[in-house]
Amino acid sequence: MRDRSLPLISVSGDAYTRGVRHGSQAKGLIQENISYYLHLWKVYSKMDRGLVLDQARRFIPAIEGYNSEIMEEIRGIADGAGVSLEEVVALNSRYEFIWSKMAVEHGRAGGCTSIAVAPDATSNGHTLIGQNWDYKPQLSGRCIILDIAQDGGPNIVTHVEAGTVAKMGLNSEGIGLCINALVSDRDRFAPKTPILAICRGILNSRSLSDAIGAVISAERSVSANFLIAHGEGEIIDLEITPEDVGFIYPERGILTHSNHFIDLRGRGIIDRVITICPDTLIRAERAKRLLSSRMGKIDVEALKETLRDHFNWPNSICRHEDSRFHQDLQLKTLASMIMDLNKRTIHISNGPPCENEYKNLETERVS
Repeated sequence: MRDRSLPLISVSGDAYTRGVRHGSQAKGLIQENISYYLHLWKVYSKMDRGLVLDQARRFIPAIEGYNSEIMEEIRGIADGAGVSLEEVVALNSRYEFIWSKMAVEHGRAGGCTSIAVAPDATSNGHTLIGQNWDYKPQLSGRCIILDIAQDGGPNIVTHVEAGTVAKMGLNSEGIGLCINALVSDRDRFAPKTPILAICRGILNSRSLSDAIGAVISAERSVSANFLIAHGEGEIIDLEITPEDVGFIYPERGILTHSNHFIDLRGRGIIDRVITICPDTLIRAERAKRLLSSRMGKIDVEALKETLRDHFNWPNSICRHEDSRFHQDLQLKTLASMIMDLNKRTIHISNGPPCENEYKNLETERVS
């Protein structure tokens, strides 16, 4: 097992100041991420730098309308990193650029398995939530743990690609978030609220209902899945398309999700992932079955074992590169994250958890 820690960047102050501190401390990684995505979009979406930045500029009013502080933080990131505002907006809209423009067209989508366990199924009565984040291997080494102290809002710890405002994480109110990609026939590329901004909206929330509202209130152009849990034991999964929201609740205290629609499947939606990434139909059910076999005895170690599972390798819960695909279209587990929402602790591996140790992360800001 390798012992690799992710860079931890702590920020505080008002929104712009937080962004500047993020941008200045992660300057090199942010510039690398911008260069990588510009290359990717040029090759696979036929969008040169000028077109990408023109399209990114159109997202600014949508982000501003959703939450002006998120937009101010993005401005600060750009200034701190010495890059253009549009480049950082493009990073924060990369889900929209990727999933609406190139993922299905080039025959490669999917990734990420999320799990949550309620107190009645765990060994100590705690609420646990976690996921494997499966994404492009080129992003390995370009991610950080962002530790955020906010004026007037909950403190947050989130795993992000450097230069972005949120992804999976938890806050000081006991709210935890995991995210999965979904793709439907309703998706389109349009300047609506970016999925990563919605992630930040969820983690900015002081209550579970506010977190749900952060999803439902957002104008959306693409589909996605949000698994949200609270330390007091409540868990809900939200499947979204641009037009609808589906709801899933735990069964016997366990809720799992991967990259296909479950609740929304009966509403006339065409699922674009299952034909090109059929392993999604295995991963969530596999995770549920593995956890169910330990009902009432589930703990952090049980989640680790589940997230290390290699059934259907390489397209398994713990995902590895598939030699049938070009390097730009590869998927790999880049991080595995488990959160105890009662202790406010995080266990995270930097890379596939079968090869990399989980590091324990405790920060006073979310305690």
